[in-house]
Amino acid sequence: MTADRMTSQLHSDRWLDAERYSEIRFRFSSLRNFKQQAASVEAIRAGAAGAWSADAEGELSLHGVTRSIVVPVTVPWFPGKLQSRVANLEGDLLVVRSDFSIRRSDFRVDGDLPEAIVSDRIDLRVRIVRVERKTDESTAYATVREALN
Repeated sequence: MTADRMTSQLHSDRWLDAERYSEIRFRFSSLRNFKQQAASVEAIRAGAAGAWSADAEGELSLHGVTRSIVVPVTVPWFPGKLQSRVANLEGDLLVVRSDFSIRRSDFRVDGDLPEAIVSDRIDLRVRIVRVERKTDESTAYATVREALN
């Protein structure tokens, strides 16, 4: 099956019913177990990459069903690396990453096929990038805290 055909099937009313349920949304409510994973604040201000981890709590809405979930997140911060991604722009990159699984049956997505044919487990990989143009080096740490709050 081609990627286009698979996408069409997944969007059909038999599976995700994308016409009726056009959005998949995670509404963030809080962070728990917030931990610094790499580099001190002083080292980050000097240009070292920083990283944090936490558990993000919120509500996932999919296929007309909303459920409370907690997912692990890592937040690496790359000071001064914007130019490596976007020519002629100086600044920082902040990335929120999360890999987690949900059960399609929890969201009433079954496609009329048994689990022996299509797994109930759906693995999700989420990457959200925030770009912060460099304006004042002293605001860098504040930018990370603001993005995480």
